[in-house]
Amino acid sequence: MLEPTQKKSSIKFEFLQIDIHDLQYEDDGDWLDITTTCTTEDSMVRVRGPIITASQLIAFGDQIKKLSRGLFGTAILASEEPYLNIQVKAEKSWQATMVVEITPDYFNQKHSYTTSLDKSDLENLAAQLNEVKDK
Repeated sequence: MLEPTQKKSSIKFEFLQIDIHDLQYEDDGDWLDITTTCTTEDSMVRVRGPIITASQLIAFGDQIKKLSRGLFGTAILASEEPYLNIQVKAEKSWQATMVVEITPDYFNQKHSYTTSLDKSDLENLAAQLNEVKDK
């Protein structure tokens, strides 16, 4: 088993980093033990635990892949847990906006990070998500 500081794979994109530590098959799904961190010059928010499933991450990767081909639409990584929500919305060809909502304490905190993306950003994110899927 991996030590808490080790990781199997990670996605690093703009201010967002998702480190995948382990897959936990439970009675209710294929939960990933992850650490998700949003870091900017002025802030850092981190959550850790089984807050998304492998299926949700794979579906998000497939949606990002479609957006990276210049299609319009929205890609969403929304967990059943309230700690992490990522939305990438493409309204114009090759241009999108990513909004990450993250909180380690959903009763008392709410954090949101936003950035603009272009074609190369979408392709980069799609490639990283595809690498994770293949591991």
